[in-house]
Amino acid sequence: MSLPCSLSQRPAGLSRKPAMGLPARLVAIPFQAALRRGSKVRISRAPRLPALPASNSSSPKGADESVDWTRRGVPVYLQSSVEIDVCDEESQALTMGMAGDLLWNAIRSEAQADAATEPLLSSFLYASILAHDSFELSLAFVLANRLANSTMLPTQLFEIFHGVLRSEPEVRCAALSDMAACRERDPACTSYSHALLYYKGYHALQTHRVAHALWGRQQRVMALALQSRISEVFAVDIHPAARIGKGVLLDHGTGVVIGETAVIGNNVSILQNVTLGGTGKEIGDRHPKVGDNVLIGACATILGNISIGKGAQIAAGSLVLKPVPPHTLVAGSPAKEVGPVAGNPALSMRHWSKR
Repeated sequence: MSLPCSLSQRPAGLSRKPAMGLPARLVAIPFQAALRRGSKVRISRAPRLPALPASNSSSPKGADESVDWTRRGVPVYLQSSVEIDVCDEESQALTMGMAGDLLWNAIRSEAQADAATEPLLSSFLYASILAHDSFELSLAFVLANRLANSTMLPTQLFEIFHGVLRSEPEVRCAALSDMAACRERDPACTSYSHALLYYKGYHALQTHRVAHALWGRQQRVMALALQSRISEVFAVDIHPAARIGKGVLLDHGTGVVIGETAVIGNNVSILQNVTLGGTGKEIGDRHPKVGDNVLIGACATILGNISIGKGAQIAAGSLVLKPVPPHTLVAGSPAKEVGPVAGNPALSMRHWSKR
């Protein structure tokens, strides 16, 4: 199924929460619906993004729109106009198509409005978002600056992140889907740009995706170095070999531990202090396998090479040592079956169940 040619044609399944101060056509984007349907998008070339209009009706009054912020006080290497190479192969969910460009334009509009209402953050917002020509450049800039230290310079990290995002369409696709998950499922997330700039669970997950790509390229020293920085900066420890699907939400993120052979499906929601670990008695494939649409509550611990079925729910504080059937709620220590789960618990984020 192809994306609609007109941005005004919006399919069903739109986000329930409107973005503050955005035009109607940018309010909601059916990213999660596309993921759940497994829609395929083919695009032959990504169009260059147009410059923001001189006047924006959604921007608060008094904003100085005559200043070319993209050329004011921004390093030359960030003023890139390099064309993005586009993969001609089909990819599940989002790729380099119109949906991703629509989200990027929404992020830029949000950042412009925030810069006008909060002048003290205008330099930060313009350097992080509005100075860039693409989502990949902006995300690479944000991650590089958050993870840099005295020996891992932001310019070096920027090249690593941007190189992977540019050459791996699946990594970019997953990053966009994860951002849509933040906006759709987290009631505290009021805009896409806030997830991009401030959500450390999102930052940790995107850095892991880059580290996982490097791990697959046999650049394992750099992948492990990024894992260390993720743990140090975000308090999230994800082994670079762990496989994580698209549309994943790490809500808060603090204390999440995911082991080397763990596998997480699409559209999974994970809260703080969750551990996907081993029992300590196994070698080789020793970590949990989490299916699609699973909700894992805060402080839950899942140990061993066990499967968590599609649409299952793990209650907060549970210790799971045995496989969990699909669409089943388990709770307790050790966890026991409580009853069936209807619908998609990862999307509803409802941490209780009617019996």
